[in-house]
Amino acid sequence: MKEAPINDFLMLTHMLELYTT
Repeated sequence: MKEAPINDFLMLTHMLELYTT
């Protein structure tokens, strides 16, 4: 398992932000 679950979440939120810009 990865040791950076928050990283994935941040990346997801960033992508969503770009999509919903």
